[in-house]
Amino acid sequence: MTTTPEYDNERPQSTCPRVSASVRECPRVSASTVSLEERFLTMTGNNKVWRAPLAGLASIAMLATMGLVAGTANAAPSSAAEDKATVTFGDAGSVTGYKGETLADLAGGYGYDGETWTADGKTPVDWNTVIKEDTKLSVLGSYNFVDKNSDSDSSVVSFDLSGLSSYEQLPGGEYFQVQQGTKELSKNVLPVDKGGDHKIVTEYLVTPLKGQPFTVSSLTDEKFLTVAAGDPGDQVKVTAKTVADKDAVRTVTVKGDGAGYVLGAKSDGTKDADLVVDVPNKGEFTIPAWFSYPQDENNTQAETAPVWTRDRDDSGKEYKEGDSITLGVNEDRTFSLKSTTKAWTVRFYNDGELVSSQTVANGKYASLPSDPSVAGYAFKGWLAVSADGVDASNATVSAFKAYDKTGLVTKTNDAINNVAIKNNVRFVAEYGNKTTQVKVTFTDADYNGKHDDVVKYFDAGSFLNASDAPAWTRSGYSLTGWTLNGKTYEFGQQFTDTTDDFVLQAVWSQYTADTVESALDYVKVNDTTKPNDEKVNPNAARFEKSSWEAYVKSYEKIQQEYADAKYNAPASGITSETASKLVGELASAWQKLVFKHETGANVLGGSTVHRLSKGGEHFYTSSTREIAFLTSTTSTSGGWTDEGRLFESPKDDEKNSTLKEFSDFGGTEVASQIAAVSKPIVTPVYRLFNKVNGDHVWTSDANEHAYLAAQAAWNDEGVAFYTPTFTGTTDVARLSKGNRHLLSTDSNEQKVLSTKSGWTLEGTAFKAY
Repeated sequence: MTTTPEYDNERPQSTCPRVSASVRECPRVSASTVSLEERFLTMTGNNKVWRAPLAGLASIAMLATMGLVAGTANAAPSSAAEDKATVTFGDAGSVTGYKGETLADLAGGYGYDGETWTADGKTPVDWNTVIKEDTKLSVLGSYNFVDKNSDSDSSVVSFDLSGLSSYEQLPGGEYFQVQQGTKELSKNVLPVDKGGDHKIVTEYLVTPLKGQPFTVSSLTDEKFLTVAAGDPGDQVKVTAKTVADKDAVRTVTVKGDGAGYVLGAKSDGTKDADLVVDVPNKGEFTIPAWFSYPQDENNTQAETAPVWTRDRDDSGKEYKEGDSITLGVNEDRTFSLKSTTKAWTVRFYNDGELVSSQTVANGKYASLPSDPSVAGYAFKGWLAVSADGVDASNATVSAFKAYDKTGLVTKTNDAINNVAIKNNVRFVAEYGNKTTQVKVTFTDADYNGKHDDVVKYFDAGSFLNASDAPAWTRSGYSLTGWTLNGKTYEFGQQFTDTTDDFVLQAVWSQYTADTVESALDYVKVNDTTKPNDEKVNPNAARFEKSSWEAYVKSYEKIQQEYADAKYNAPASGITSETASKLVGELASAWQKLVFKHETGANVLGGSTVHRLSKGGEHFYTSSTREIAFLTSTTSTSGGWTDEGRLFESPKDDEKNSTLKEFSDFGGTEVASQIAAVSKPIVTPVYRLFNKVNGDHVWTSDANEHAYLAAQAAWNDEGVAFYTPTFTGTTDVARLSKGNRHLLSTDSNEQKVLSTKSGWTLEGTAFKAY
């Protein structure tokens, strides 16, 4: 231990000149009186001897001012202006570094030019603030200002911390003033230890001009803080009374490199990318967060998720950000970088301005920011471009452009979640020249009681889906579609910036006896006197006995109603209203049919759909052959784990071939009339494969299936299985996370994944048994 001498009982006289009857002002060091060498040492907080040749000093000082460290051979820190931020210290100078660095690291230490700096004009700046943009600071004469019209506005308490500068950095300068009455000193002016000198101040001698000297172990001690609320004009001098030296202090060094550093490494009082911290014997130290320099060349990667090992430790134990370490006695510790995770820099620009910058691990996925806007233009999507302007040399850019025929990345085509990032990429917002929405008018046919027109507006880039059309009804008719200029209109079309306003006209189809005949043939009963005879009625083998028998009774009743209607009808046939009523009754009856299915049996093949997993991916199949192939330990495509039964589909052969006949009503006009009344009793679940990222997607949404199947990146693998449309007893939910999709029947699993693991619960995809 080394101890500074006590002050004499006689109160020392202040060395600060008096500026009024009650106030002295302590001088601040002027930039003009400091040499280049001294200024560099002050700026970096370095209290060590500087021995570099003066000729090399300017370049090194510039390096520190720019917030850079010596780079490794494969690192190319960004030179892009949008990645940089400049902090201006009034008229004293400025420093430039990267957005995301702390003020202290960017400036090379805690404090600048010996002044107390402020961002808001009222309080001292926090040197641990993360700089996100260009920032201007000004000198703060004193803080916690009161009403300037009162006499107390000139009543300040002056603090002199110059006696600590040998051991500690002074964020508020050697001298600062506080408005009298301040209840607590700002932590932003309190000293910060200089790292690496094996010295820590353990006791401070506080000598107020208007009080007795006293000792505190910390300047956060309440006794010290109360002096700020002391008498107007008081002056408080603080010196180091007791300093723990190398016998009681250990030094911890955490290595960085040219691609990044741990926060504090550039402001610890040393001049390199390594953090050096003094810690008392048996004290604790926590590894701070890592700052990674952004990169702007195609194939130079940022470094994230660093892992350190301790020098002279043969155990191989690894340390990461946030890990706490307890120091021993007489044992300095150095932690060297073992590895980092390579990552790419992805930037999004709108009208020349950077709107988002992301660091993405190799092979992972970026995320789209909110859609931007430019007055007078319609946003179309994001265009991927390379950092160096040579798109052909950037495989990721090429993959994005090939993903969709438009060459753009949009929320709709979901390319961002399907193309892995394997290079640095820039996205530029693309706009069309249409400044107004597209007007779509839905108009009815000409008949008594026709519906009024419905008008809707759509933005360029959006889609017109069948659900956007009005759900009109008309007695004895079904709404079977819409025409545009006399031709059938196919929904799912995307509006572009050149799409003109247009009108869609409703197409009605009148119910007839043919409609009833077709509906009776959908789930046919050949002989109602022998309902359960599978030779006479093959459909009897497909449904549970009780539901089939109930259906046969309804079918027989409707069949009789139809016969009576035809008998009593005029030569022109049954009315459209009667035909509509009979089709509706048939639909209500077949919607209650329950397919035969296994009940909770975990069996292979048939109708039991299994869930398999491998490395976070999932696969679903009822094929015995496919399950055996994927779970094989000898196949190169094997290694999957069979998690067992997920749900049951209607009982049938492995390819559900006989169920296909129930999946639609045919392609005739009569079939479209029936489809307007009811969905088919089975729903196909399609399987698609993404050739870019290897993802499989299962969907029962015909629009989603059609859209993905039309994209070059997707292979349509057809129907995976069929599910009951109306009588399913198990909700099968779909969740998504990035480009991954998951089917689940477990509500607890869905809750945990969607609330704690970053998955999005999309809702019920379909029903099963």
